Amino acid sequence: INAEYGPPHTRTQMSRFASVVRRQLSTNTANKSLRMVLLGLPGSGKGTQGAWLARDYGAVKLSSGDLLRELLARNDGTSDTVDVEESKLADLVRSDMADGGLVKDATMLTLLEHQVDALKDSSWLLDGFPRTLAQAEALNDWLIQAGRPLNGALHIDVDPELIWNERIKDRRVHAANGRVYHLQFNPPKTDGVDDVTGEPLVVREDDQEDVVRARFEAYNTLTAPLLDFYRSKQLLIDIPSPTSKEGYATMQQILNKMGFQKELNN
Repeated sequence: INAEYGPPHTRTQMSRFASVVRRQLSTNTANKSLRMVLLGLPGSGKGTQGAWLARDYGAVKLSSGDLLRELLARNDGTSDTVDVEESKLADLVRSDMADGGLVKDATMLTLLEHQVDALKDSSWLLDGFPRTLAQAEALNDWLIQAGRPLNGALHIDVDPELIWNERIKDRRVHAANGRVYHLQFNPPKTDGVDDVTGEPLVVREDDQEDVVRARFEAYNTLTAPLLDFYRSKQLLIDIPSPTSKEGYATMQQILNKMGFQKELNN
């Protein structure tokens, strides 16, 4: 197996992966839907690889942040048509945010239940939820009860020092329109200024080193325990990703072995 999977894996990683593959191949593959969660440190490339995966495998990418924003936008009081259940859910979200800024686990799970139910047997990816062990346990229980259990938890595995030194430290943006540069991989034509306007480039506030390392710490405290949870369920799939392209190549090989095929038009 190790020789077939591009970037080197540890024997432990490959053993875990082989266990996941055996479990998947032992199930009925008729009408096989991809139902997975995406996990990874901030800056790991999780969003990029998730977008590629959704595109190539015909999966709907369910981002918790996007779902919340879209729900509130649809229920802002300006529409002539009202979905009563959805309107009540939007009210719950607003109430949670007013209380403390965070949407309660039960409210978020209800929103995801609505989305997954609407997708029926379609393939989907969850990004941004679950974030905590309690959320993962509640989600897993509901999906099993609904007859749509997860068939994988994709962990985009990148060394945090690589994320900081090679991806974030040298990132610069044009504040007015969001154009992004990288001093090594995509530098501006003139050092320190935007190619289009000639205005100064800046470091985003959330790209400051202390902010980045605080986000890493928060992930390790809250989200990293999910890796042990999904490993115990034989669902965890580690994807070593020194670059997003290398990681995605490995991901595709693994998914193909599990019986998931790319759509013909991609």
